[in-house]
Amino acid sequence: MRSDALLSVRGLSKSFHTHESRWRAVARLLGVANGSEQGKQVLRDITFDLLPGQALAIVGRNGSGKSTLLKLITGSLLPDSGSISCCGRISAILELGAGFDLHATGRQNMAMQAALWGVPADVLAAQAQAIIDYSELGPAIDEAVRTYSSGMLLRLAFAIAIHAQAELLIVDEALAVGDARFQQKCMASIRAHLARGGGLLFVSHDLNSVKTLCDHAILLDGGVIVQQGHPASVCDAYLSRLLGQQAPTSGPTSAAPGAQASITRLLVNGQPQRDVALKSGDWLEIAMELHAHAPVDNLAAGFMLHDARGQDLFGVNTQLSGQTIRFTQPGQQCCVTLRMQALLGPGHYTITVAVHDADDYTRNVIFWGFGAIALEILDPQGGSVGHCKLPHQLSVTPAGHPPSD
Repeated sequence: MRSDALLSVRGLSKSFHTHESRWRAVARLLGVANGSEQGKQVLRDITFDLLPGQALAIVGRNGSGKSTLLKLITGSLLPDSGSISCCGRISAILELGAGFDLHATGRQNMAMQAALWGVPADVLAAQAQAIIDYSELGPAIDEAVRTYSSGMLLRLAFAIAIHAQAELLIVDEALAVGDARFQQKCMASIRAHLARGGGLLFVSHDLNSVKTLCDHAILLDGGVIVQQGHPASVCDAYLSRLLGQQAPTSGPTSAAPGAQASITRLLVNGQPQRDVALKSGDWLEIAMELHAHAPVDNLAAGFMLHDARGQDLFGVNTQLSGQTIRFTQPGQQCCVTLRMQALLGPGHYTITVAVHDADDYTRNVIFWGFGAIALEILDPQGGSVGHCKLPHQLSVTPAGHPPSD
């Protein structure tokens, strides 16, 4: 374990026994039968550290072992081998409503959850009103939890977790059910927790949240860590596996094996360039030429603009604009052109280019170029901050005198 690590996981493995008869299970527990043949290994040799102030994301497909890993870390399950060391208390939201007594009130559940996480009674007493205020439940705090909506459950669970004064906070998908305003409130609280030196273990299929909130990510696939590093690159690798590709492709003629079509040319402002610099407000034109190798119907071509962290900023495709790409015979070609005004703040951006089934982007993927185009925006005039450079007027007038048009 690193001396400065808040959480250290070393060589963690876990298997589950499936389709086992009752008598065989008893025999295995008594040591007279070996259950290893029926064991399904869910995690294998998982090793990583989480440092103070670090937000670590775990991403992967359903069944990749994410939930099992979190249950091992929180002590809900015991590992077959390996070790877990945590310097401090853990508070976790693993499954919305998990650990709550549905027949007890919110206030009673607050006390039970705090006790489960090892929060001293005096700390809970001091934090009780703050938890109630944060959850925004009001009088509902004294009603049975079974009457709560999923949003109310989230507010209570997160309020307890963030006020538990734990060193490590674990969140598994729960924020997805909250409304936008409460999600922003949660994100602000998480950032404050990190600024105090706490750690976050975050599991979500919302890749934008992963890229925005986390500074490190791990990709689980088949129970093993297949990649870890910067969240943007790990999320791209996750999407690549989801789309059936082995690695992100960025070449203009790259296509999935056996694809029915391919991109023959990708031009940016009329040139076969991959790196382009523009002034804020200039026009950007991307032209993508497609060539059919076989008849194919119902294709969409799209573009997604990302910021420097890989967060999605703007996306458009032919399906959204009411256009469909179809080829009736080999050799047919078409050109998809995007023209947009780069009303962006100064900085570095990337653009992903993709061609796929119009109804399901994970199906019939012809091409997916993660960050195929690198875009630098220059703003000599300045005058604003942020990703957007929106047309605006800003004026100061005497009170009672509205600005003229």
